[in-house]
Amino acid sequence: MAEKNLNTLNNTPNILGLTFKQLRLAKGLTQKEVAGELSTTSLSHFENGKCIPHVDHFLKLLRNINVNTYEFQFLYNLNQRHSDVTVFDSRVSMAYYKRDVIQLKAILDEIINLEQDNPNIRHYKLEKVRVKAVISLLEPFEIKTKEINFLKTYLSEIKEWGQYDIKLFGQCSHLFDGYTLWDLTNNMISPTQKILKLQCTRHALIDAVLNVISQLIHLKFYSLTTDFITFLENINIDDRFLYEKITLVYDKAILQYVAGDVEAAKIIKKCKEDLVFYNCYDTVNLIQRDLDNLEINE
Repeated sequence: MAEKNLNTLNNTPNILGLTFKQLRLAKGLTQKEVAGELSTTSLSHFENGKCIPHVDHFLKLLRNINVNTYEFQFLYNLNQRHSDVTVFDSRVSMAYYKRDVIQLKAILDEIINLEQDNPNIRHYKLEKVRVKAVISLLEPFEIKTKEINFLKTYLSEIKEWGQYDIKLFGQCSHLFDGYTLWDLTNNMISPTQKILKLQCTRHALIDAVLNVISQLIHLKFYSLTTDFITFLENINIDDRFLYEKITLVYDKAILQYVAGDVEAAKIIKKCKEDLVFYNCYDTVNLIQRDLDNLEINE
């Protein structure tokens, strides 16, 4: 396409073009090999920050370098972080798995500063609640009722759940009562949700539903979990996600045990043994807590 079909960047940081160029070079591709409908001059202008292609042209460029939008977004986020802290997901997840509360609180301070500079951007308000929720999983941490209600309102009003919303809900599920969890989860897994057909989104959905089931069991809302377990069984969790499959078997066994099936204790213990084998010790500790609470002897 002619360069007249490009929009001027107005001297904004060229993170988009820089990211694309990094990926193109990493694939060993020349501008001529990927330009497609664009001229190589137009592509060069894009990579050097002089202009930006229309969305449909940009998506074709990604196809031509054999990169999907999720991969591009990941590298873009890494580059963006050097100039503006706007995406925290991977940093929060890494800090949580390292149980690094100091790092989580540092991220929280960054978000609070960004929120103060951008008071109308709802994203920062949501991120603030999310990071607080993650911290509260590691140590006692105050989260105001109005913040929880703000998050609840946001989730309740979603018409099409995306990966961000699903992960947000899953990480904050312990902030809600059982009935709110039931209501929000039903909205999230509704057959009307088109985006759930994406594999990466479905994986996030599985994790979120498992978090909800765990929380409902913790709250002893056993009757509300049945439909969610059936939902996960029906979507056939991929064998690559072994941890999730074991967790589902474990949750179902817990429900069977509290319903009076003492034989389910054998399944619970077997799940614990499997997780020990795979070095999932944080989960093993949670299972041991459940074994103690249910008075299931080793």
